Amino acid sequence: MNRLNPFDWNYYLGNLYSFPKTTLTTRTSFKATKTEYQLEVHLAGKKKEDVEITVGGFISVKAEEYSTALFRLYDDMQLSNAVATMEHGLLKITIPRQSKVPTIKIPIS
Repeated sequence: MNRLNPFDWNYYLGNLYSFPKTTLTTRTSFKATKTEYQLEVHLAGKKKEDVEITVGGFISVKAEEYSTALFRLYDDMQLSNAVATMEHGLLKITIPRQSKVPTIKIPIS
């Protein structure tokens, strides 16, 4: 017996629009230490060639459009020094922390 998914837009709109099947990966972890941030995403059965990590308003991890994990950005992240490794379906992203967050002054005109 098929159950109706109220969030399945393809059911309501038919073939008029096609939305990618994107789900939030439930097996993720986030840890902050004094020196770095550690992000882990479990992507069983995926190869590193299938995974894409992008940074915009957040850190996004995509694996072939079907799995997506989003992580918040923090001011003290040194994204230019981030390192990602993947072994046996476990993606690990390590981002160093800045010891002092730069302060920016905005002049008032």
